Amino acid sequence: MKKLISAVFAFAIAAGVMAGMTVANAASNGAGTAEDPYIVSTAADWEGATKTGYIQLGADITTETAQRTAGKFTLDLNGHTLSSNKATVIEVYTNHTFTLTDTGVTKGKLINSSTGYGVKVSAVNSTFNFNGAAIQSGGQGVLVNGTGAVMNVTNGVVDSVNIAMNIAGSTTATINGITVNSNPSYTGTSMNIAGTADVTINNATINYNGTANSVVVSGKSNITINGGAFYNPNRTKAAIVNDKNFSGVLTINGGTFENTNATAATSYSLMDGNEGAGSPSIIINGGNFKSPFTITKSAQTVTSIQIKGGTFVFDPTSKVDTENYDVTDNGNGTYTVTAKSAPATVTGYYTFEKTDDEAQSYSTVKITVLENAETKQGTAPLPTVVELSQGATFGLTIEGIPADVTITGITLE
Repeated sequence: MKKLISAVFAFAIAAGVMAGMTVANAASNGAGTAEDPYIVSTAADWEGATKTGYIQLGADITTETAQRTAGKFTLDLNGHTLSSNKATVIEVYTNHTFTLTDTGVTKGKLINSSTGYGVKVSAVNSTFNFNGAAIQSGGQGVLVNGTGAVMNVTNGVVDSVNIAMNIAGSTTATINGITVNSNPSYTGTSMNIAGTADVTINNATINYNGTANSVVVSGKSNITINGGAFYNPNRTKAAIVNDKNFSGVLTINGGTFENTNATAATSYSLMDGNEGAGSPSIIINGGNFKSPFTITKSAQTVTSIQIKGGTFVFDPTSKVDTENYDVTDNGNGTYTVTAKSAPATVTGYYTFEKTDDEAQSYSTVKITVLENAETKQGTAPLPTVVELSQGATFGLTIEGIPADVTITGITLE
């Protein structure tokens, strides 16, 4: 009997090892690296796998359980689809880093068919790297709002019924490429930025298929947009709006902003919705604004709007510091704002020579340059540098030297 029990026990262990081979991070199924990933091809494999290392899908999978990271974890969709109807497909836990990527030739998707989240990053110091993959959700595609959370996006795709990308809390996010709501069936807010989030958008294509505004910024968030295309199709709505409680800073350095609604006069690229909260600021250094701006509560807003560059379909002069910036009417219904030209300089070694004596310098000589009736001065001995606005007319007068002294060596750079 003892031998039989031992034999049965040994068989059970062997069976356990064999069963373990189907679990993604079993030692016999890859090394959990990008070069030798764990492969999962069934729901059982996926649900049983510890979410660490590098996991690659080997087939389309539909799961009935939400999953949480267990450490540093990469999921490579590998051209396949991971679907779930639970509250969250993947939740990133405290101090963990999750990377979602797709190395497949034909791209797959991470799908939440419920009203929950595709990826949820709400834990402290958690990181989400979103690289070349796609997310679809009946709720929110991506929620990142954990204290100290970080999100890095490169060429991601998100379609959502509620909010495609919800970035809040004290999140720091850098977006180097995202396409949002390109599928007209998904009508959610394209992007919501709130709390004290610090978000930099270097490239994005923001579409919108709902009835409200495309991108909403609020709280004390700090947003910098360096490029991309931001669209909205709705009359009286905008591609970007700061809500009534916005008290942060929105800086736009580049990109295209357009409301594609046929009623152009009441369809906006930018809407200031502030109603007296904080000291919000919108700084525009560049960009192409193909639709007008509007203010929802002109008697209440305290938003400082400073336009320092860009092209506009309206005359932006009222928001421009005209002492330092020029507004040019392009004659085609658009206006361009540019910084005034940087000063040129009159430079060089001014040589003072008497006609019948050896060369001599005069330390008391006064050099006066007249620029458009404004006097600017320098003193010898030289070189002397006098700033001039480029293209200005100027005159040069000399005082304090004998009449038989000539001046040579003046150059304009």
